[in-house]
Order: sequence, then C-alpha cells, then structure tokens
Amino acid sequence: MSTIEPHEYQPQQPVARVGVDKLPLPRTLGEVIADGIITRVGSTVPTTDVTSVQLGTDENTVRIVTSRGTQDFDALVLATIDGATMRWVAPEVTERGLGIPELTTTEPQPLRDELFTAACALFNAGPVVLIPRAATQPARGVWKRVGSLLSRWTTEEPEPGAECVAVLVNGTRLPPREAILAASTFLINKPNLARRALATYLHRNPARIELHVHPHGHLVGIGDADLDSLTAKAAPASAAAQASLVRAMGNTPPRLSDDMATVAFPNAATARCVPVATVTAGTWTWAWADGTLPRSAAFKLRQFGERNGIFPLAATHLAKSVADDLKLTEVAKAIFGLPGHAWVPLTDTTSVLVLFHPLDAGL
Repeated sequence: MSTIEPHEYQPQQPVARVGVDKLPLPRTLGEVIADGIITRVGSTVPTTDVTSVQLGTDENTVRIVTSRGTQDFDALVLATIDGATMRWVAPEVTERGLGIPELTTTEPQPLRDELFTAACALFNAGPVVLIPRAATQPARGVWKRVGSLLSRWTTEEPEPGAECVAVLVNGTRLPPREAILAASTFLINKPNLARRALATYLHRNPARIELHVHPHGHLVGIGDADLDSLTAKAAPASAAAQASLVRAMGNTPPRLSDDMATVAFPNAATARCVPVATVTAGTWTWAWADGTLPRSAAFKLRQFGERNGIFPLAATHLAKSVADDLKLTEVAKAIFGLPGHAWVPLTDTTSVLVLFHPLDAGL
C-alpha cells in the first residue's frame, strides 16, 4: 500500500463535462471541504462484523479484524479529541492549510466534522475514523456513527476520559459513479460548491461521467436522470386522485394509524399507505433516513436513486423548495405506482407525506 502523502495543490485543468471553466486554488474553508467530500465518502473501510481495531504502535497503520479476515491500512493521526474540542497534531495539516485559520492553528478548537473532510482534500485520502488511543490492543467493540460522516470505534468498556484520535485512513476507493452518488446529500444541498466538488474529484480520478442539470438549475444526477419523464408518467392519475381526495377531505386532514401503515379519511374510508418523507422547518427528509418513522417500503426510493444516478433520491434530505422544484412527490408516485398523496401532521412542526391508491379508500 502506498503511504499517505500530502496532496500538492496545483492549478487544475478544466473539467468541461462539469461545466467548470477553471478550478483555482481554494480560498475558503468551504471550498477545501468541497474538494474533499467525494473522496471522503467514496473511500471505505470494513465496518460490519468487526471484532477488533488496532492503531499501530507507530500510529502509521490501522488494523481492522473482521470475521472474514484482517486488513491493514496506511493511516495518519490527524487530531486529538477531548469532548467537544479537537486539536490538530499532524504538522502536515497545518503546513498545508492554505492560510485558513481552522486548518493552520495548533490550538484547541471546537470539534467540527467538516474539518476532517478538509483534511481528506489535503491528503486525497479517506475515510476518517475516531479511535480511542487505548485501543492499541485488540478489543471487542462496535462501530458507531458520529455526526454525519464519522465512524467511531467504541470498545465495550472504554476507560473514563480515554483520549480519542481522529485518524485519516487510506481506505478502499469506490468506483467513481458510486463515490459521486455517496455524496448526493452534499451535491444537492450545496449547489454553489457541487460543481467544484465534482471537478476536483474527476480531476484526481479521471472517469467519463456525464452530469444532468434540471431546467430549474439543480444538478440532479449522473447521465440522463430524467425526472421529467417520471413526473409526466404520474401526472394524469395523480391529478384525478387529488381531485377525489379534496372532495372527500374538505378542510379536515387525514389521520395515520399508529404504525403508519394506513391512512383514515373524514368519510370513514381507510387506505394502506407508504410514508415517503417528512418536512420540518423547510427541510424535506426521506422516510428511510428519518429515524422517527417506522421502517417502510420507502427505501425503494433510495435504491431507485442509486441505480439510476439521481442525487435527490439518493440524498438523505434536501430543501423543501428544491423538492417542490423537482416535483419529487410526483416522482415518488411514479416509482411506487400510487397516484394519491396526503400530508398528515405529526407534530406542530412536522408533517409526513404518505402515498396511497384512491381505489383503496373508495375515492
């Protein structure tokens, strides 16, 4: 395995297929984060059936033991972590921090997940994992999610106050298409940085990737990503179903069963339903990514998005305004073949979108 080497930023050639005329050196922390996002989420280490994790005594390697075998990865200890505070300990980070205060300081600073994404850009490697220093000997434990991207190896009986380190691991790279789709949440929610993220990644990992831009300007996927054909497919039946629903409901919202498997209407009719998304404070979250909802068939949407290269379906969440622009309710109807939908209040601030068939409800 090659040793992790600091990435030398060089003026990069245009990536015309991404629509970028030039890609200058990053000037802000946000641009450095964009440069590292796809590399980070598109690099993997084993996280299932793990029996032990070891940080080498020289702290240049990580050994991960699973029920299927052992793998060693080149590694670099980036920072120490104490509660909600972190401090860079790898001099290469501060040396190559591009004059950005959060990357060049050696003083303690608030723990921020995105700073480790920036480090992935500086070294062109990933992912980043958190490991207690005490785990230099094999020990049983579990991987736990920390924040949006970090994985943490937690021993069953961690020592109180044990120091934790953020470790950059030279993991296994996913194929470019899979890596880009893994970054869907960033790409759909950060339109001002999405093209930079893609241009940087494709410069470092040359691949023929064609990207689709929706007429409203949203970067929506790989290849054709033809959302319009899906909305057109659903439109006639959807319009008829909603007209029937309005007549049946009046001004009274429908009610969900406790298991969210059926929806009841004011006319006493009920229908089987599929919760597909929630909306809170202007954020649309797919049901498969919302931990407050029971597991449902909504995971089919993510699978469809990953199979067809559609960012808004593979992302965990996006702005409700973008979901409306892309007509994602109609897209979901086309995928499930369910032409009816209703928004059902869950709390004062959260509503859930459910799909159903009007014939089920006698509408």
